[in-house]
Amino acid sequence: MSVIDTTLGKIILTIHLRQEYVSVARVEQDLFAHYGVQSFRELGVNQRDLKTSTNHIHRDKDVTLYMQVFEQIFNLCTLYDLAPLIVKFLKVNKYEDAHLGPLDEHPTVKRVFKYKPIQRQVLIPEITSEEIIHAFVEFQQSHQRRKFLYEDFIDELVQEYQLEKREQLGLFCRSFPYLSKVTRKLTQEWNRCDKRFVSDDTRSIINEVEDKLREIKQEVQNENQNPTSLSQQSSTSSYETRSPVSLQDICSDLFNILVRFDSVLTIKQLYEIQNYLCKKYSIKNFSEFRFNDNDDDDENNYLDLISFIHKHRDKIDPHGDLSIYEYISSTGDRQEIYTFVNQLTMIKN
Repeated sequence: MSVIDTTLGKIILTIHLRQEYVSVARVEQDLFAHYGVQSFRELGVNQRDLKTSTNHIHRDKDVTLYMQVFEQIFNLCTLYDLAPLIVKFLKVNKYEDAHLGPLDEHPTVKRVFKYKPIQRQVLIPEITSEEIIHAFVEFQQSHQRRKFLYEDFIDELVQEYQLEKREQLGLFCRSFPYLSKVTRKLTQEWNRCDKRFVSDDTRSIINEVEDKLREIKQEVQNENQNPTSLSQQSSTSSYETRSPVSLQDICSDLFNILVRFDSVLTIKQLYEIQNYLCKKYSIKNFSEFRFNDNDDDDENNYLDLISFIHKHRDKIDPHGDLSIYEYISSTGDRQEIYTFVNQLTMIKN
């Protein structure tokens, strides 16, 4: 019995060192060929009594089982990050100690990751899951307010890592729409939490600015109520002759500007944005804007940029991409974020 176990060990090691997948069927085939038999019965042994064979079968089944669970639970992982996870599950120091051949040669792993290198015995690309997420977030930001295909992102990765085809990436993603949803929520949550750390002095300044804007608004309203005011006549004349602009155009302009900011805007920044829009549309102040959109009410004019940004939040930021708005995450959203981050923590550790 010990002689057959020893022979089995040599066969397993030989196939493993050839950098091939050490399948149970292949091991049995080589064992029978070595002894010139067709079955364990002819060999005169019970396979269950062969410790080397039993251990090998269990390890191979463990990898298959792990991958079956993996593809149902994990949302994103690279083949490079998979090895440490399986090593922990198999309780070995490194995957090579399992003597199953290269990880990327295991059929279940190849199926889940759709991995097909252009030639055998090449190193798995050193691409981490964290790098993929960073790349995907940047890709989303560069395609904001535009539809894109997830295949375009994959093709961009292929070029970035100087590969020839998608199957070389070794990337598993159960659902790109889900990844898009969670990373967007994660970004919003981060921005929301980050804004909590804004100093009290900064918040005090913001409150002062809002108070001042309200005072200015009240002064303008009082002035407009005076029928003898020359400034009112001039303003009215200018307002009536001003050509209306598209509300959607202004909202798009604001999104393209505000998306560059990842924190609370300063007074100077708000002032510069307002001046930019006024200059672009050839008006002296923001209150002169007139819009031709039917869904705009409030007499088609605004006294300041802040009130406009607040009122048309849904038009400016329909998908919740901007950090200037405070978004509250639901319990379901937080659970999705927790699960996603927890998986990344498992991979990283």
